Amino acid sequence: MRGTYQFTNQDRDRIFFALRDLINQRPYDSVSLVGANVSLCDCQDALEELGYEQEDSDNNGWEMDFWWTFEAVGLPAIMVGGCGYTGDLYIYFKDQDLENPDIDTEALRQRINERWEKYGLNRA
Repeated sequence: MRGTYQFTNQDRDRIFFALRDLINQRPYDSVSLVGANVSLCDCQDALEELGYEQEDSDNNGWEMDFWWTFEAVGLPAIMVGGCGYTGDLYIYFKDQDLENPDIDTEALRQRINERWEKYGLNRA
């Protein structure tokens, strides 16, 4: 059986909107992708398009919680986490905490805007 997975412009747009929401928050918090109709694989594809690479992954086994770390030179590290049992999926900055409230997000914002222009996506 052959897989039918395709990363579409709609998937890309949904994840870029979530990243934009993440960038615009103060203080930073996670952005839920529940109900956005995107998968962990979609998140990975979108982040790789922005120059990120998956650096680490972890899970807690039978509870089906997972955390994937993505890093890129000159960009803030991003985590994608969730739960396979409940279907939760969220995205957040790896280093978001009270010790580091001012994450530099301008380069990430520029890369997202470049991709939106490349694919002619909705930036509303």
